Amino acid sequence: MNAHPSLGIGLAGFGTVGSGVWNTLERNGDLITDRTGGNVSLHIARILVRDPAKTRTATGTVPAEIFTTDWLALVHDPAVEIVVELIGGTTDAFDLIAAALRARKPVVTGNKALLAERGVELFALSKETDTPIHFEAAVAGGIPIIRTVQDSFIGNRFLSFYGIINGTSNYILGRMTDAAMSFEAALAEAQALE
Repeated sequence: MNAHPSLGIGLAGFGTVGSGVWNTLERNGDLITDRTGGNVSLHIARILVRDPAKTRTATGTVPAEIFTTDWLALVHDPAVEIVVELIGGTTDAFDLIAAALRARKPVVTGNKALLAERGVELFALSKETDTPIHFEAAVAGGIPIIRTVQDSFIGNRFLSFYGIINGTSNYILGRMTDAAMSFEAALAEAQALE
């Protein structure tokens, strides 16, 4: 039995990454709690899926009652205190994240396409509701650069960053260099691997 409160996560999407989040919390929940100060543990309170009957790769038993196909049910569930968006795309993901921010529930996303197309709107809504949207997983292949810049370089003024901060671009340029491929061939190969 936990001696500290537990923070409920609403997991929107339960494919490879969503199942990985579940598995990580199952295996390393106590370690994560200890490394984050030991005051609060994390648990998955609700999981949004398209097809609840689909076979999943999660370890352990995921209680059937925490699955939903209704993203509004996930956002408005009082047990969900943080929303983790893993569904991808730009339409449903935008609606889900906007609703979560309006409900004043912090959001975590790695959705590059959504941030590129509608990030300005989401960041404005985040500011308006004073509710954070965390997106470090969408930048630099998940390298923790945003937190590093915010916390470790507070005395510096950055005017810009230059570099390739996308795994697909790195792959394409690497294949063009290492295998002397044309851009078109490397792009086609990268798209086939997605």
